[in-house]
Amino acid sequence: MKQIKTISFVGSGALASALAKLLQAEGLTIGEIVARPAPASQRKARALARAVDAAATTAENANFNCDLLWLAVPDE
Repeated sequence: MKQIKTISFVGSGALASALAKLLQAEGLTIGEIVARPAPASQRKARALARAVDAAATTAENANFNCDLLWLAVPDE
């Protein structure tokens, strides 16, 4: 089984923020924070990306080069 080293998140809200910071503190690499193209969503994604040394992007531009993609979005 492949070891998980890099995780990317779809979403930049409370769940993604908490998990990304915790997982980075545990030594994992956070690759991308993928968010909607709306300005408010991109601001949150950029802030979280800076906090965890990741790239902020949209789904259209994401490379999804990760071992695990975590969906942290509302189920609405």
